[in-house]
Amino acid sequence: MPWCHLLLLGIFPIAYALSNDCPSSMCRDMEIKFPFTLESSSNSCRTAGASANLSCSSTDETIITLPYSESYRVTSIDNDINGYGIFIEVLLSTKPSMSCPWQKGTQKRPNVNGSVFDVALSRFVVVNCTTKLSWRAVYDEVFGPISYLSKLDSFVYAMNELATIDKLSPSCTVVYNSEVLSNYPTGQSIQAIAPKSLQGQTASLYMNAEHLTCSDCFLEGKKCGYNIKRDTRFCFSQDSHHGSHHIAEGIVIGTSLVVFLIAALVVLYFFKKYSNEK
Repeated sequence: MPWCHLLLLGIFPIAYALSNDCPSSMCRDMEIKFPFTLESSSNSCRTAGASANLSCSSTDETIITLPYSESYRVTSIDNDINGYGIFIEVLLSTKPSMSCPWQKGTQKRPNVNGSVFDVALSRFVVVNCTTKLSWRAVYDEVFGPISYLSKLDSFVYAMNELATIDKLSPSCTVVYNSEVLSNYPTGQSIQAIAPKSLQGQTASLYMNAEHLTCSDCFLEGKKCGYNIKRDTRFCFSQDSHHGSHHIAEGIVIGTSLVVFLIAALVVLYFFKKYSNEK
């Protein structure tokens, strides 16, 4: 067998075994990286990745379809934002929400039942005080008084659910607990909720712990790949192209093995020749 055939036999099985079979896809300028895949991707990649039901629309926008909800346009996909996990931000409406963010149960949200996602929410408490709080400006977990909920002799405030209510004036009583869409699963500061309600409405969907995958790669600042033959997920550097460095490593290893094999055959050949001459 010619030596070049031996070289090919040594290189390609190893290179293939270390290749990324689920490379990134693009919808316009948005990169869809594994574990997310498009509906047009192979069955193997979609099974190994996160079942997010992503697709490219006729206008090349990224669309997510939830099992028990309508489809939404994806505005961003972020991996492991500050250690919070994998996020998909979806657009609920292009119109600003002028409704009061502090009213109970008024905000639309996606139905994520049957999906791998949870909706990021900020929880807050609405309190009614008979006297105005003088120190609210230095206490970033209290917002108010809320003018359209307050009256002449009552001052309504919103505060973070985790804030200590007993720090408030004795004149304050809890009216109700509620929640609003957030950018993070741990919630946002109470001061960040009001400006968000004046923008186009978006919701952040994050992968729940049961389906979270590739998080170790993103924590290391790397991409996540998948090899179908080995049924293995692996991490690779951001500057490498779809795991091409793994292929390069495979080529180096394969070449080394072939060189070793050729050297062994040469030694064996001369040993047999020497033995026959005797």
